[in-house]
Parts: sequence; C-alpha cells; structure tokens
Amino acid sequence: YFAHTGPDNRSLADWLKGPWRPLIDDLLQGGSPLFDANGLRKAMLSYQSNTRDANRIFQLAMLEAWRRHYRITL
Repeated sequence: YFAHTGPDNRSLADWLKGPWRPLIDDLLQGGSPLFDANGLRKAMLSYQSNTRDANRIFQLAMLEAWRRHYRITL
C-alpha cells in the first residue's frame, strides 16, 4: 500500500484530498458501470471523514481511469 510519504512529505491521503481531488471526484462521482452507485457514495463519504480508506479510493479511481482510457463497456 501507499502509506509512506513521498519526497515532498505528502501521504496518498493528502494528495487525494488536495491536488488530485478534482480528478478523483470526476472519476468516482461521474457514474461508472463498474461500481454500485450507493456503495461508492458511502465509500466516498467515509473517506472524506476518515483518510484511512485512501488506498481503496485510489484503487477504485485508477480502475475507472483504466476503464475510460481503454473504452471498456459492460
């Protein structure tokens, strides 16, 4: 997992709540055939109040980015 900090001393949670927040919001709140909308909404709300889910949110966002990049449809 990405629990360690990078060279600028930011954790993954800091990146997801800071500079990457618009990207994460677009990827995960834009609707996806991969995820249950209610479950994803709960995960996002949980993450916003508790940063320990940063790895899960990052993984879901990267999966959705992959799906969009390769135009995967279900």
